[in-house]
Amino acid sequence: MKNLFRKKYIFLKFNAILFIGLIFLLANTKNSFANKSSLKLKINDIEENLAYSTLADWFEFTPYLITDNSYDSEIENINYYQNQEDICLLTNSLQDKYHIQKNVHFSVNESSIAFYVSTLSQKVNKNTKDAKIKFNEETEKVEIDFPENDGLSLNIPESTQIIIDTITANTELPENVELSYKIEKADVRSDNLKSLGINKLVGEGKSNFHGSTKTRIHNIKTAVNKFDGLLLKPEEEFSFVDTLGPVDGESGYKEELVIKKDETVKEFGGGICQVSTTTFRAAIYSGLAITARRNHAYPVHYYAPQGMDAAIYLPKPDLKFVNNTPNHILVQVEIKEDTNDLFFRFYGTSDKRKVEVKGPFVTEKNPDGSMRTYFTQKVFDKNGELVIDEVFRSFYASPDKYPRS
Repeated sequence: MKNLFRKKYIFLKFNAILFIGLIFLLANTKNSFANKSSLKLKINDIEENLAYSTLADWFEFTPYLITDNSYDSEIENINYYQNQEDICLLTNSLQDKYHIQKNVHFSVNESSIAFYVSTLSQKVNKNTKDAKIKFNEETEKVEIDFPENDGLSLNIPESTQIIIDTITANTELPENVELSYKIEKADVRSDNLKSLGINKLVGEGKSNFHGSTKTRIHNIKTAVNKFDGLLLKPEEEFSFVDTLGPVDGESGYKEELVIKKDETVKEFGGGICQVSTTTFRAAIYSGLAITARRNHAYPVHYYAPQGMDAAIYLPKPDLKFVNNTPNHILVQVEIKEDTNDLFFRFYGTSDKRKVEVKGPFVTEKNPDGSMRTYFTQKVFDKNGELVIDEVFRSFYASPDKYPRS
């Protein structure tokens, strides 16, 4: 019984060695196997060629000896034990030496395969990207500006096991191996635009930046790109700072005047408050709930009428508001080059709300340029019930307190 087990063991090992030999042969032969130089790994519609030479490197070989009384070959060297102190001399008789067979044990290096799959995931994984849409005022419909991209993530543990099972359970490798992955569908797609509920203009904000320097205009246009086409979900709180992202030279901004602490200095992104101010006005006239807003330290003529501006600086102050409409809001931006007018338009669903904005009113204006203002925002729902009643007060110091450095 023991001999029978030993024979079966040798037979399996022999087949395994033949299989490994085949792998090495395919990896190094460039004639008849030239069209089989790699194993195709499939991840959705992506194909990755895995060279057999790489595959062969995943195997580890360990030589070992077995004694089989049914095995007798003159090819084996009975004087294999050259070292007289070898422990085998004590455990094997002279007769056993004629039945000693050299063999090779192989194993799969699973960590190497896992590392390969992890590296592969960095190559094939892709983030989900919603379709960019725009509102066509002529047709009063939403259109696709740029199509969506579904995300893909490779399942590293499962894909690793698939490769291990494939190369150890088959005497002949298949042409293709399907790995494990997950598809993440984009939320905004060409086939679900109607579900967004965007069918009309719900509010508009406007400001004018006439007289701005070239660098200030450059910064305004750079920042605007972060907001044009932005979608806000129902009940989502918008953060201007979070949406804007980094403000530095690498992000495309130039140095221009900003108000910082107790002075007016040049920093990357000067002029971005033109964008935040216009966004604030669009939110006000759309009847949205403002959750964070601060006026500038002193009156800036670009933000006339004074009292309806919104100062931002990373990380704060920030401009925040909540989309309190029943459906998505699409932000669309327009710059009129001939008049230097900036428009922010919010498109969404009419819930028959009524928005009343009064002001801004100047309550105090001093010779040094300091002033106080306020304006009110009242929002009534379709039943005429008052749901928002806000007073936005602004306190501006004298520009003299913030000299240019």
